[in-house]
Amino acid sequence: MRVGGVRALMLAILAATVPAVAESPAPEEELQSVRARLEALREAKRQDLEQREFALGELRETERALTGLNGELAQLEQQVSAARLRRADADHALRVRAAALAQERSRLGNALAARYRAGPAQPMRVLFSQEDPAALRRMLTYQE
Repeated sequence: MRVGGVRALMLAILAATVPAVAESPAPEEELQSVRARLEALREAKRQDLEQREFALGELRETERALTGLNGELAQLEQQVSAARLRRADADHALRVRAAALAQERSRLGNALAARYRAGPAQPMRVLFSQEDPAALRRMLTYQE
């Protein structure tokens, strides 16, 4: 290129950029705009941090409450387990006593049936039969 051509090219570039510079806002206005956007971003960030701290506080409270409830649940499960064991023990004792009662009723029924089959007995014969004193007392009671 020739020197005149380079000069013309530079003048064309300069002419193209001068109107663009003239149309752009003044540097002071642009600086104010940037500062305003920066301040808005700082405020948004501050509000986000406040909301985050609030949410974290609520999360901590919820976790504490949940921990307490889990402890209470564990205690209730232990109480239920202990109650089930006590109930099982009571059921077993009830079955043992019911079996003993059934056995005693059967023995007493057999004794009464035998006494009925033997007919009326004389108290002296019962006295000298060498039976158990408790059984003897029962027999004498039944005869009266």
